[in-house]
Amino acid sequence: MLLNTSALLVCAGMLNLAATKTVWMNQVVGYSSLPPCAKNPVSVIVRDMSYGCGDNNAVTSQDCFCTASYSHFNSFISKAVAGQCSDGAAQASNAVGVFEKYCAQVRIASSQAIQTAGSF
Repeated sequence: MLLNTSALLVCAGMLNLAATKTVWMNQVVGYSSLPPCAKNPVSVIVRDMSYGCGDNNAVTSQDCFCTASYSHFNSFISKAVAGQCSDGAAQASNAVGVFEKYCAQVRIASSQAIQTAGSF
């Protein structure tokens, strides 16, 4: 019985860590400076996870957005913003830069959560 209780505590701790690694796009440096023509597509694609990774728009999409599908979403954001902004190329570059910063923060948060989970 003690072993089962310990296993449950470890699992609960890991779940708590998973919950604490969420990175919010609107907190990434540069996001608030994007004009509406760039912010809106980024918001729909990343914040709303409308084009997510098959997990019903759960925040676990962060890892998918920034690892397995990074190139796809980088290109998708660039094209979406370029199509919405009059200075499309410049704003697409800015939006992709914000997405890159977001993914860098996701990778750091994921790495820290994995390191902490490994210490259980």
